[in-house]
Amino acid sequence: MKVRKRNGVEQDFDIEKIKKAVNKANVTVEKEVQLTEEQITEVAETAKEFLKGFNIVKVQQVQDAVEKALMKHNHYEVAKSYVIYRDEHLKNKKF
Repeated sequence: MKVRKRNGVEQDFDIEKIKKAVNKANVTVEKEVQLTEEQITEVAETAKEFLKGFNIVKVQQVQDAVEKALMKHNHYEVAKSYVIYRDEHLKNKKF
């Protein structure tokens, strides 16, 4: 599967990028609701499963799948932090 970035460049799908983004959101929440490495992997795998069947996906679709996966696994605080992180990240991007 390929991911089409906002600038139009296509890259191979990399599940490690999902794990890294979820981890960045994870460290911003209280310890009691932080995910383990195993849970982060589970979320990333679920997000990948949501994208199954597509040859090319947009970055936005990947991000939506991650948010949906976090919610599916009841990780609401991390999901909220992830949404805030991705919005801030988008604001700081230059196109």
